[in-house]
Amino acid sequence: MKFPIEIRIRGYDYHIEYVESRREVDVDFESDIFIGTVNDNTIRIFATKPLLTIVDTLIHEILHAIFTRNKMLKTALRSGMEEPFITTLADEIALILLNNKLVEFPAEGPPITTRIVPESD
Repeated sequence: MKFPIEIRIRGYDYHIEYVESRREVDVDFESDIFIGTVNDNTIRIFATKPLLTIVDTLIHEILHAIFTRNKMLKTALRSGMEEPFITTLADEIALILLNNKLVEFPAEGPPITTRIVPESD
């Protein structure tokens, strides 16, 4: 499996960064609970997890981008169920990919992005 570093979602280009530090995943919020985030043009994945977790997280963040860019889907999930719904859907898609041998392991890990993260005071 080859991990993408760029992806186009609904006509928008996203750069994918695979980072070694959990702090690099969520620089803006300085939280240590996230293993993936997406903003207007960047998806960040904490890449020191097992490969299946990385694939699952990448799918999860892509789904967030799809829901953000699609007004109908965004409106449908305003009930506060977006995160559990996307988590469940990403898990199911990852299992379909694995069970149908569309993704096989062992695979080469994702390319680690070197970024400079400012130290907190």
